[in-house]
Amino acid sequence: MKLTLFIVTCTLIKQLMAIYVPELNQDWTLLRPELNPPKGSVISLPFNIGFVANSYVWDKEKGAMVEPERQEATRLITTTVTKSYVTAAPQATTTIDLVQIDDGQIQRKTTGANDNGDYEEDDSDSESDYEGYVKRSVEADSPVFAVACSTNTALSLSLKDGILKDNQDRICSIVSGHQFQCDGPVPQYGTLFAAGWSVTPQGLLALGNSTKFYQCALGDFYNIYDTSIDPLCNPVVLNVVELIEC
Repeated sequence: MKLTLFIVTCTLIKQLMAIYVPELNQDWTLLRPELNPPKGSVISLPFNIGFVANSYVWDKEKGAMVEPERQEATRLITTTVTKSYVTAAPQATTTIDLVQIDDGQIQRKTTGANDNGDYEEDDSDSESDYEGYVKRSVEADSPVFAVACSTNTALSLSLKDGILKDNQDRICSIVSGHQFQCDGPVPQYGTLFAAGWSVTPQGLLALGNSTKFYQCALGDFYNIYDTSIDPLCNPVVLNVVELIEC
């Protein structure tokens, strides 16, 4: 009986030690997936970024949802920089559809419910050429192909050494409920992942080796998760967009 109680107690202690507790001053940078980023991914970028969510599509032959087809693009901006300078930067422009509310939650806008009661998504695929100027002061090889105007409501993040932070210096992480949000000055209690972010060569946000996220409708918005928490959640990829002043 005593042996059983001892084993149960040790198991509970081990489980508690595995939970991130901010008050214990634990190193939250160790909260990262076991698998490394996809080959060729970058873990730091010299500019702020936002996201455009693209939904998975139904493949009739496979009978399953598959990642949306990636369109090949020719990078129009000089991406390797060794000193500070300003260069002409024609890039495809797009509309950021992920925003951040005051408490740090990251959400995607919807356009409201249709006749079937389903939420329709914003059409964010329209593109044009932005003839602007982008300043570079850090050497980098950027996988980002599109730009968007930075606004007060747009999600604006920095990526450095695999860590995402918002413009209030809050840590962007996957919390205990698997939601993607930002908290600070350190991640919240029970956070699952707070590091291990990267951008793939195709311009997608990755956590560990995965580029699949999920959007789940909540009123006029979708919350973003790293796993499906409801049968009605839809898989998406998050295309990374460079934010510029317009």
